Order: sequence, then structure tokens, then C-alpha cells
Amino acid sequence: MNGSSIPYWQPYDAGRLPEYYNWTLNVQRQLPGRFVVEAGYNAQVGRHLTTNLLSLNQVDPEIFYGFVDRYGPAGAITLMDSRLDSALAREAGIPYPYPGFPGEESVRQALRPYPQYQTINTGADGGDRSGRSSYHAFLLKGEKRYESGLTFLVSYVFSKAFTLRSDQANAGGGQAMNHFNRDAEKGLSAFDQTHVIKLNYSYELPFGADKRFLREGLLSTIVGGWRIAGVHAYASGYPLGVFPGYGLPLSAGGNRITVLDYDDWRASTQGDEFDPLVDLWWDPAKFRRDPVVSVDELEGYKGGVLLADFGNATVRNPNERGPWFLNENISIARTFGIGRTSLEMRLEVFNLFNRVIWGGPDSTITSSNFGQVTTLANSPRQVQLGVRYEF
Repeated sequence: MNGSSIPYWQPYDAGRLPEYYNWTLNVQRQLPGRFVVEAGYNAQVGRHLTTNLLSLNQVDPEIFYGFVDRYGPAGAITLMDSRLDSALAREAGIPYPYPGFPGEESVRQALRPYPQYQTINTGADGGDRSGRSSYHAFLLKGEKRYESGLTFLVSYVFSKAFTLRSDQANAGGGQAMNHFNRDAEKGLSAFDQTHVIKLNYSYELPFGADKRFLREGLLSTIVGGWRIAGVHAYASGYPLGVFPGYGLPLSAGGNRITVLDYDDWRASTQGDEFDPLVDLWWDPAKFRRDPVVSVDELEGYKGGVLLADFGNATVRNPNERGPWFLNENISIARTFGIGRTSLEMRLEVFNLFNRVIWGGPDSTITSSNFGQVTTLANSPRQVQLGVRYEF
């Protein structure tokens, strides 16, 4: 129906299933003490992934740039937002796209490739499969197989993940800044973590009737049969980006800032650690927060907003990440034999050290709360006690 948004399955690749190509190379070595070490390389490349990249009804930027040359940036934006039947649009010679096109519609709407429609939605039902991804990782792993009550597994992963908006499938923010240059959307994945370290272990204390020490007596009954297990995880923070908060008047995805470099965007802290009550994550002085019209005006700033051009920043800054994810979970348990039945008691503690991991900052330059952190990315320490009776 004219004047409405419509769904569309693009014929080029909507009928294709996503494709993933994987390859691995691993080397293992058995060491004394039932210990195994492994080093490996893992990779995965995705093609035809579901996304929301396409903006089929975007105004051609070259039309807008022509208006910028003729009327200046502010005048071009005013013209794009004007009614088609306005004096400004008539003076500019903007034609009606077809007989009966409403004059109260904007010049922007009239200049769309399909002016009879609003948004052409290719992503909501999986009709846009133009996303791509790549993941490469080096893995180092050590495993202690069960012996004398102890087993553990420790691993370290060094990786890099890139995506062409395949990690924002069906998200409104997933549309390309410029439909005519969609490859500019390639960048670090929102889930990229350079370093990931994990440790899992389980240890049965060497006390009790069938253990090495204290096989008899009251003390054996008290301390025997206990086991300790834990899961520790440590990972780099996710990459962050800074955005202007608005796009060019082209009916496309949001714009990005223009940057001179990607270093030193963080604000300094008043204390030894970041405190969201007194500190900002981003340094407002490093950014030009009011609209500018040329790169020359950005001298001395790390980034800014170009009023009449596409920004050059990547979707996420490769040098700025959120806080590390640090977490330790442990459990202490014992099973008591009661005739032919058993009773297990277990104490579990999640986030053992009650670490505080801050959430992402407000990263919209034009926001009054730019740089503020108001959320947590993890939960506080939790303790639970469980009892299980088996018969």
C-alpha cells in the first residue's frame, strides 16, 4: 500500500541458507602425571548471514551532495525536510515522482528510489542475508585428567572477530550508514574479546576412609568426603564506539563520527579506579560535540560530527573497550552415606569476590549524559545452599 512500510525478500540471497566455513589445526602432547597440553588454531568464516544491513529506499547521497554545493549544508537539510509543494522545493525544481504524489510529503520522500513506500524492511523476516563474519583464534589448553581426587582444565584464547553487521541481525541500528557503500560497515564484532582465560577444577580433599590421610576417627568423619569445585572466567571487555545520535537526511541508518585517530578517548579518573558517581567514561573535551562542516574544524579533537557528510569512524573503536569480565564461582560439597541412601549438602557461591563490572557508557555525543555509566554488566555475589537426598 502506498505510503506504508513494506517487507521485502531480496532475490539475490534471501533464498540462500547461511554458510559457515570452519578449519582447525590442533597439536596435543601427553605429559607425565596424566597431564595433556594442546595448542591450536581455529577459524570460522560466515557468508549470507541474516542481518538488517540493506536500506533499499535510501536517497542517493550524490543528490544530497548536489544540494549541499548549491545551498550549503544547512540549506540542503532544510530543503530535504521541506514539503514537496513548498516554495523552496518549487524553486529548487524538485519534480513530483508520479501523478498524484502528495504535495505535503517531504522532498526527501519524493527523492527516494521508491517514493510510494516508507521503509522497505528486508531484515525482520530474514530477507536480508548480506551479513558476513570472520573469526580467528589461537588456543592454548592444559588438562589434568582425574588422579588422586584432582582434575582441572585451563584454557587461553587469543582471538579476533570481524563482522559485516551479522551480529545485529534484525536490529534497527543494523542498517548501513550508506546503502551504496555497505562494506564500510565491516568492523570488530560487538562480541569480540581479544583475551579469554577459563579455569575449571574439582578436588576431593585427601581425608576419609578411602583417602590418603585421616582414615579413621572422629576427625576423619568431620573433614572426610568434602570436595571443592570452581569455575573461573576472565575476558577482555567488548569494543565500544561513539556515535553522533543522528543521521544524514537520507532515510538510511545512523551516521558515525569523523575521527582523527582512535587513541585516548577515555577520561581520566579522580581516584585509582573508575567511579561512575564522579567519573565519566568518555572525555567530552576529546570530541567536537556541536555539528561541524569540515574536517579542518576538527583540529585538536579526536572525533566529531560532520553535518553534511558520512563519518569515517569504524562501527567500534578497536582501541577502546569496556571493563574486563572477571568472575569466580565455587562450590563446596559433601555426600553422607546413610545405609543404602545418601544425603548431599552443597554450598555454592557465585561471583565469589563480589566484583563490580560496569556496563557500557552513554556513547551518543549529542546526549546530555554523554560518557556517563549507569548500569552494571554483572550480578553481585550470590550464595545458595542445596540439599539432595537419594534413595
